[in-house]
Amino acid sequence: MDKDVSKITIMSNENELENLFLNTYDAKNLNVSPKNKTELLEKYQKYTELLYQYLRTVSGDFIFPVNNEIRAMLGHLSEYVESDEKKDKELQRAYGHLRRINLDALKIICDDFDKFFSKKMKKIYKYDYRDTLKSFLKIYAEKYFTAKNKYIDAQTKESVGSDSEKENDDKTGEEHNVILLYFDAAKEYIELKQYYEKYRKDIIKVKLQANIGKIISFLVIGFCLIVSFADIWPVIQGWILNR
Repeated sequence: MDKDVSKITIMSNENELENLFLNTYDAKNLNVSPKNKTELLEKYQKYTELLYQYLRTVSGDFIFPVNNEIRAMLGHLSEYVESDEKKDKELQRAYGHLRRINLDALKIICDDFDKFFSKKMKKIYKYDYRDTLKSFLKIYAEKYFTAKNKYIDAQTKESVGSDSEKENDDKTGEEHNVILLYFDAAKEYIELKQYYEKYRKDIIKVKLQANIGKIISFLVIGFCLIVSFADIWPVIQGWILNR
């Protein structure tokens, strides 16, 4: 991957974790307030920890916003254990940070994939895939813009600075689950990643053939120029001597 585009890395050994995340992550469950510490930790261990591990795989080991929210959640859980009077408040505060862990992680995934595949699309459009991958560019573009539109939709519907379980669209009044919106967008980006990986070797092959063709053309042109110059060099010499 291009280091100037994103920290994301595409590795074959992440596929198992990736599929597990896609098939088991439950944004609807995470949108329901826990009744006690046990339920909150269950949500974290069953869903959030999986998301966190996948995020570390694709975006690096240190993700400050997410790590900061994890520390804050654990801090409120500690207060929950020690306090008798503020248990409900501390539990809700911990749950708020649990939501932010998931939102921040999903946003990072969407943002990093969007940057990478946006620039990648500009690069691959420079080559002709019609002979080997007839519909590759069309499907790639469709998948990218599907993911992009869902990402924009999630950003638009998210209330600024809100951690509420249900948020209302300002225009329609419709309730929506922001975690689910970002998960749907992240899922589309991941499916785009899987599609890209499927044809990655073919893409490299097409680019290599095109670049070899350019080098050969350059060499042929250079050879023709040298031959042409050799033919006219005696004429130039004669003109110089006769001056």
